[in-house]
Amino acid sequence: FNANHPAGACKTCDGYGTVLGIDYDKVIPDKSLSVYDGAVACWSGDKMSVWKDDFIAAAIHYDFPIHRSYHDLTEEQRQLLWNGTNGSNGIHAFFQQLEQNSYKIQYRVLLSRYRGRTTCPDCNGTRITKQATYVKIQGKSILDILQMPIDELKEWRDSLEFTEREHEAIDIVLIEIDKRLHTLS
Repeated sequence: FNANHPAGACKTCDGYGTVLGIDYDKVIPDKSLSVYDGAVACWSGDKMSVWKDDFIAAAIHYDFPIHRSYHDLTEEQRQLLWNGTNGSNGIHAFFQQLEQNSYKIQYRVLLSRYRGRTTCPDCNGTRITKQATYVKIQGKSILDILQMPIDELKEWRDSLEFTEREHEAIDIVLIEIDKRLHTLS
């Protein structure tokens, strides 16, 4: 379950936690602006502003606050802006269309302007494959364990109890874990 090992590393990001994708901070550089005021940078200009106009026209059907600044939007409203709905296209649909037309140089240039290192969509930056999360020790997966503060982790580790048979199988691993936890704490 090590992100540095091929068996434990996420296959999408190869255990790095990031991939080359659409950088949200480049798409919405000024979060104090509203959608109406041009918060979505890629929806500017004569041709691309059609996306903004379409979204604003459909926003009334979904009670989307087009005049509220991006940082004041709820998570649900942000998801609506990014993912769209049946009646309106969001930012992701915009980039999907650019990808489909990437045989044209202007679309490749536009795509490159908004690309950057982003969190891996499959592992959410944890770097570990999904299969590793299926194994649990007293109800905790490797991701739960990795996110614990060291002192809490050491306390949790000390509270673990194993059968004699389990100890035979994992004694060497437990010794290494205990040494590292002691060093870290």
